[in-house]
Amino acid sequence: MQIESAWTENPVTLLQQRVLVSMSDDEIVEAVTVAGKLGTTPQEVGHAFDVLSQKGLVQKFSASLAATFTEEASCTPSGKSLVATWEAQRTPARIKQSCTGAMLSWLAAHEGERILSTEEFEGDVRAHFFGVPFSLEVLAESARELEVLDLIKGAKTWGGPVLRPSITSSGRVVAVHHGGDLVAWEVSKVSGGSTFNITNSTGVAVANNSPGATQTVTVTQEGARAAETLAIALERLLKNDQLTLEPLDLVNAYATSGELLEEARSSAPDPSRLRGLVEAVKVIGVNAAGSATGSGLIMMADQALTALG
Repeated sequence: MQIESAWTENPVTLLQQRVLVSMSDDEIVEAVTVAGKLGTTPQEVGHAFDVLSQKGLVQKFSASLAATFTEEASCTPSGKSLVATWEAQRTPARIKQSCTGAMLSWLAAHEGERILSTEEFEGDVRAHFFGVPFSLEVLAESARELEVLDLIKGAKTWGGPVLRPSITSSGRVVAVHHGGDLVAWEVSKVSGGSTFNITNSTGVAVANNSPGATQTVTVTQEGARAAETLAIALERLLKNDQLTLEPLDLVNAYATSGELLEEARSSAPDPSRLRGLVEAVKVIGVNAAGSATGSGLIMMADQALTALG
């Protein structure tokens, strides 16, 4: 089952995810049992069995000749492998990243409607990470982050939920043009230019057509901005576990990200130091070049080096 995002707007897809997750640890499960766990009907679970079977993710069985729906099924090796892939992505950073994007999508879809609290998002189809509901803690943290970033507005509360929330114009841009991806939006915001997403990558965008300059002071300003963009992208990729690096390389990458961001945001950035740190990020990209995100870092580093002159 090809899933581009950890959350979905499609109730049918969500049910298939939930069914697959619920049965992955068992040999053979009954539709009645799964329906009881998920709060749905055996008939709907039976239909999910049928669809998942067509995709090679489950093997279905007929308990009786009189059955009007598939009553039993088991998870195939492919199904178990897919669930394992979902589980591997279930890190705190990845979950929160998905939750903020899903919550923005929800608010954009209900723009103009009266919503009392972001807690209402809990009941929406989008409020799941590969079939598993977002926790109340993650929901509260995501609402706070979106409010702090001015992507939603409303009344803040001590516990985290935002009362009477509504999406802002910036939030609408993130939801519509960046698919709820805060990384892509932040990179675009800092660079001040258009962006393009790296194929098959979640959480990185590459600045395109960065403006040049002819005066030394302008080059320094543009170079600092490009370096800041690169540092933000690297930090996000690291936090979201989207770079495959050896332990020592990972430690160095975190250090480089922090140093680059600090230098880029200083009152008088040192162009030679920025170049050295950007070159270090390029090496990080080379070490992770087996992934699209690694290749993206190399491209962004090259653009930053060009801006630095």
